[in-house]
Amino acid sequence: MINKKHTIKLIKYLHFIFILLFSIGCTHATINQPLAFPIESKQFTHYYNQAPGVYEFYLKPEYQGKVINFDTQETKVPIKGAHFGNNVVTASLHYFELGQFELDGYLFKLIIYNRNDDSDIVLLNIQLNSYAPNGQLIDALLLDSRFGFEEFERFSEFTINQDVITIDSYITYITEVIDGGELGNKIENPLPQPFIQEEYQINNGIFKLMSRTEF
Repeated sequence: MINKKHTIKLIKYLHFIFILLFSIGCTHATINQPLAFPIESKQFTHYYNQAPGVYEFYLKPEYQGKVINFDTQETKVPIKGAHFGNNVVTASLHYFELGQFELDGYLFKLIIYNRNDDSDIVLLNIQLNSYAPNGQLIDALLLDSRFGFEEFERFSEFTINQDVITIDSYITYITEVIDGGELGNKIENPLPQPFIQEEYQINNGIFKLMSRTEF
């Protein structure tokens, strides 16, 4: 029979194990994964899944518990790039950090997040933020936004190099649009088409648009 003294020791031991495991989990959640050039969109497809039967993408459950809320400065900096809806995030949203890199003394964080705070449309966004040495957010650039309507679906592919960031946005028309804007039949075997191509340079932490082509 276990006496009171042994019971207390057991409780303290289990409490220590819990704290240890919790600390390990928190450390894992805040690891700053270094990214090496070139950084490409295909590297991050395993972080999200498409919902069954609809063109909606969500961060996988194993990463949902490691998300971070957007802070005040992140809700005030306008997001550059081709985006749907609001060009700033809200405090109700949270993100998962995919990794980071340094360039010319500035820190860059690649993040992923869902948002549906602008409409009923669920978006999966991948975004690049730049920070000054003092931690202040300087700029933000939307690299990919995946979402769909009844008539089309949108996504982007990107490549980040030291000298240039290339973003190729695509649109896939899935439903015919009849005169007057009414929706017709579903399109068989729809294929993505080039929609917008952008190139940015990074200058002192600022994402500078160098070219933009609409197709």
